[in-house]
Amino acid sequence: TGRVRTDNLDSQGGLKWTLRCLLPEAKDLGESDRFLGSNEWRDFGLEFQVPDSCMLQEIRLASAGERPVEFVISGGAWFDRMAIRRLPAPEPAPVPNPASAPPSAEGPGGRDNASLAAAPPARKPRAKPDT
Repeated sequence: TGRVRTDNLDSQGGLKWTLRCLLPEAKDLGESDRFLGSNEWRDFGLEFQVPDSCMLQEIRLASAGERPVEFVISGGAWFDRMAIRRLPAPEPAPVPNPASAPPSAEGPGGRDNASLAAAPPARKPRAKPDT
């Protein structure tokens, strides 16, 4: 997270923060929104997850351009209050307790109760008229 202010930042692609894992193999982990034009101070942030196997990371401010002609940048950009914070791990999904789990959808003979409920009602045998 941090704050950014831009002043006539001119480029075809703008600037962005990128984060990569470098070891054991190179892999992109995330990138920020682009910074471009003139803006007053504003907050920005980027959430990413670093795999346990990633031993070396790189964070870099880079051109968001893709071709050499887009790498030309003029103007200014200021960054303040930059911080990298570890977010709490997401809580695992609760495991259902078999004692409190809803009844199974399995009906008699292993048939699905929903299918049984959708079956037409059984017909009553017709009484033969007295003749």
